[in-house]
Amino acid sequence: MDVATGALGNVVSKLSQLQQHDEYKMQKGVMHQVKSLLRELEFIHGGLRNVDEVPHDMLTEQGKNWARELREASYNIEDRIDTFLVSVDACREPIEETSCWWLKRATKKMGDLPTKGRARVDNAAAREDIMKQLQELKERRARFTAEDFVFRPLTSTSITVDPRLPALYRNERELVGIEEAREELVRLLTQGDAEDDKKREVKVVSIVGLAGVGKTTLAKAVYSGLQAKFHCSAFVSVSRQPDLEKVFMDILLELDETKCHTSITAKRDMPLRFMGEIREFLQNKRYLIVIDDISHVQYWEAISRALPDGNNGSRIITTSRTSDVAGKRPGVTTYRLNPLSHVNSEKLFYKRIIGGEGNCPDIKLAEVSDKILKECGGLPLAIITVASVLASKPWEEWSEVYNSIASRHQSNRYVDNMRKVLSFSFYDLPTHLRACLFHLSIFPENCFIEKDFLIWKWVAEGFVRNKQEWRSLFEIGESCFNELVNRSTIEIAEECLNNGCVYGCRVHPVLLSQIRAVSSEENFSIVLEDDLHTSPGNNNSRRIAMHGIRNVEHNIVPAEANISMQKVRSFNASLCFVDGMPQLSSFQVLRVLALEYCPGMNSEHHLKQIGMLVHLRYLGLVGAGVLELPEETLGGLRFLQTLDLRETDIERWPGTISRLEQLMCLCVRRTRTVPEGMMGSLSSLEDLRLHLVSSNSLKLAAELIRMQRLRVLVLGFQEMDVELEKALVESLRKLPKIQRLEIIYYCKPSTRAVTWEESRWVPPPDLRQLVLGGLLFSRLPSWINPSSFPSLCHLHLGLEVLEDGDLETLGSFRSLRSLVLMAAASDEQQHHITTVVGSSYYEFNELNFFSTNTAVRFETGHGGPPMPNLEHVEFRVRVAQIADSWLSSLANLPSLENVKVVLDCRGASAVEMEEAEKTLGLATGIHLNRRLKFEVTKENGNDELPLIEQFRFKDPRFEALRSEMEKIQANQQGQDHRDNDSDEEITLAKAASE
Repeated sequence: MDVATGALGNVVSKLSQLQQHDEYKMQKGVMHQVKSLLRELEFIHGGLRNVDEVPHDMLTEQGKNWARELREASYNIEDRIDTFLVSVDACREPIEETSCWWLKRATKKMGDLPTKGRARVDNAAAREDIMKQLQELKERRARFTAEDFVFRPLTSTSITVDPRLPALYRNERELVGIEEAREELVRLLTQGDAEDDKKREVKVVSIVGLAGVGKTTLAKAVYSGLQAKFHCSAFVSVSRQPDLEKVFMDILLELDETKCHTSITAKRDMPLRFMGEIREFLQNKRYLIVIDDISHVQYWEAISRALPDGNNGSRIITTSRTSDVAGKRPGVTTYRLNPLSHVNSEKLFYKRIIGGEGNCPDIKLAEVSDKILKECGGLPLAIITVASVLASKPWEEWSEVYNSIASRHQSNRYVDNMRKVLSFSFYDLPTHLRACLFHLSIFPENCFIEKDFLIWKWVAEGFVRNKQEWRSLFEIGESCFNELVNRSTIEIAEECLNNGCVYGCRVHPVLLSQIRAVSSEENFSIVLEDDLHTSPGNNNSRRIAMHGIRNVEHNIVPAEANISMQKVRSFNASLCFVDGMPQLSSFQVLRVLALEYCPGMNSEHHLKQIGMLVHLRYLGLVGAGVLELPEETLGGLRFLQTLDLRETDIERWPGTISRLEQLMCLCVRRTRTVPEGMMGSLSSLEDLRLHLVSSNSLKLAAELIRMQRLRVLVLGFQEMDVELEKALVESLRKLPKIQRLEIIYYCKPSTRAVTWEESRWVPPPDLRQLVLGGLLFSRLPSWINPSSFPSLCHLHLGLEVLEDGDLETLGSFRSLRSLVLMAAASDEQQHHITTVVGSSYYEFNELNFFSTNTAVRFETGHGGPPMPNLEHVEFRVRVAQIADSWLSSLANLPSLENVKVVLDCRGASAVEMEEAEKTLGLATGIHLNRRLKFEVTKENGNDELPLIEQFRFKDPRFEALRSEMEKIQANQQGQDHRDNDSDEEITLAKAASE
């Protein structure tokens, strides 16, 4: 499913399956009709994809309406097909194979005869309805021709202007906040200029960032500053779908206008001729070329062939929203341009409105502008656009004007230009990625979006299709997520950067507002929020998101949004009272139900209603306070793929959970017991996370062996003994597809890993993340080496002794990006480990995050700097371990951006503390990176939790929701007390009067 074609792709696939269904095989005439309509649907599907290739602003309104009608019809048809399949499947209850199974089956068949008779009548009516809707879809398509909707002809009054032109010709005095980025970029480009000419190879720097972040402006500023140092130069902008002949002509025109006109006169093999002329002209010259706004790798590959290599110190700058566009060429350095800081955002904002140095003249003005700048999120294009609109408005109207811009009600040349630039971020995407991006419109602004469960929602919605049998749906969805990151449409959350693993993302607020607006126009989704800032919608919206709605007086959704609940496919709510939501029974085709910290959801009435949502693929009850799921809740959810019970404790599981044959992901914060046979029946599970199992762990460990599809396994044990550990390790030996493995012992002190060492366990070859928390190995296990599992990217390990050569072994993992290494130090012992990197080319070459409780000295070896890509370092050390000798070695880490030192102050004297703080203060200024963040925190140790809990990633969104929920509950309790006091006062007053 995608935004362009709706559910047509799924309908085509499901109709093909229906041809094999027993209910259709009996009627040959129906089969012939299905085949005919199937061919028509494939034709319509292709037509919609062709329309999608046309830029959105060139489609006529008639064409947009035509596409929208077909999409809506495809949704309705898919819903009817799914309902039909559910009704047929409901007649096929499994019979337990016991000693008298034949008697049960015969009895059931006799009892089911009237039911099946009614079902066949209903199925016949369903078939007729499906065929009728398909026929209407065919007739609707026949009313239009390609000329009716494909192109909007250009006229003298509709001239297309490149929206990036203002960035190319912006006055230097208007630039704000790019000084630091410009200096860094100049440094990258001029490195090696003092070397011998023979060593100065062509260097490429690629500026990457979100649309509107200022890539073109920065490139132009750097180009202007360096242009005089080169023999020749050219600055050329590339369109979304460039004419390469024109691109080559523009380059040659800037390099040599005469030669360009000569080539044009020839009029033969123009692209190849231009390429040859460019190469010939640039040969043996030191050139500076800027290729601005490259959208696809193939365009860069073609352009780069015209730019010769050499030893003259030439430089190439590219800008792109996609990080790997220029990455195919050796010697490429990627520079990611971040949004402006709040201070620089203010300067740019006021400079655009008031002029001068950009200082705010009024306190009231500052209060209003702070809110606006927060919404702009440091995006220069958004700041300039909003400032240009507000410049002529009184400040009392600023908030109202900004809201109208965000909701697309405001329009002028500045706003239209911004929207067009931002639209490149999603209209350049393939259709399947566009649906994934638009789905992000349901999340609150600036919130952390957890990656794995986002992907499981994509799977449940049908956005991810499996065209490669050797890959799972989740793995395909993960590649979609990575592609969105690569294209700068979403950004990895900062919380993940400090951990080394990608756990989630965020969407820039300006881009989010644009996505929400387009999603609403296309009937994709509608959002209701606590401040009643609602994305416009209509009664055909297929997805609802509610954030912070606490109106329990009446059901606000139908009145506020005019939505037909019967057609809604996805309902997402956070911090909303259940009594203010639509009745769950009103949803007829719901596939996704995700409720996060919604008071009242733990009532048995609401939980039983969930069991009626027979189409459900994703069920999330996060922080719901549910201790026990009724039998009815899970019994009818035969298509359920994901059961998300994070932040939720389950005391007892219903027996009906064994019916969830399609369940692929199960996540629970804590469960007291796991029924015998439960795990063995869930053979489709790929992702199992039981963060804390209180009892009955032995049976769970033994049953794991039956889950042969497991990719992710996270288990936490409150108690551990030898028998349980042996059963666990034995099961792990026979799970070949594990990619992420986290086994955590919540025991104090840490447990010796004797069983793990004696078993000679060998991890599966595809293992990427390995966390063994609360375990202490006597030494680095022999099976931790690249020959066993070469794809390892994250390792968390505890060792009693760190021996010489251990770091060299760990450094030989070519893909290792995150390393957490804990040593079992006594209170008096100090660890000083020296890493000398350079003896091996691959030694920690990709490491991005390193955390340890030891003092580490980074020394440069003969092969180059240690850990060349290390950006984040975290030390958890005693005060006595602080020494200048290893802290000063941080200067040898060329890519370092963040240093965090957690000081364990137990037993430290005041003098020792003062000396440690002085040493740390001196260490903050040793690195050349001016943007280096050096953070020091103090703690007195944590004797209650194992070290793994100090490093475990905690979802910041849930932290905030939990805090907000506690406030709501406290207010509610306070109100209850006030009501009780009031009732008592009334009672006393009545008694006194009597």
